Amino acid sequence: MVRDEPFYGTFAIVTTSDDEFIFQRQSYEQPGISRSDWMVPGGGLERGESFEEAAIREVREETGVGIVVTGLYKIFHHTHVFEDGVNEWYLVVFFADAVSEPEAHHSPEVVEVRKFSKPPENLMGSLGKYYADLMDKWTAHKRRL
Repeated sequence: MVRDEPFYGTFAIVTTSDDEFIFQRQSYEQPGISRSDWMVPGGGLERGESFEEAAIREVREETGVGIVVTGLYKIFHHTHVFEDGVNEWYLVVFFADAVSEPEAHHSPEVVEVRKFSKPPENLMGSLGKYYADLMDKWTAHKRRL
């Protein structure tokens, strides 16, 4: 049984001009991701928004960083299994360059925003398996730019 309507979301692998990654920690737990895990900024689409528009908005809201999308990292489907059914997620993840420095974010969803020279070990909790090839694909993406 499907628990709710499918979730359509978008995220962005954001890097700075110094090739640092920008990740965040959330103030709440969600299936497979704890508050101590680092996350790729992003979230759900609003009515009438494209995936790219939603990624730009979500990154700004959650990190205070303005971005320009530079390419597609991947599209994936994930199913969360609960006792009373399943919840399906359809996610688009972009590569993006920061075009502004992090400003103070005002999202109650985010407790910390930090730059990293490489993705941290605890990236995306159990969803980290979808990001196992991140460095290889990011390096290839940067070569094409």
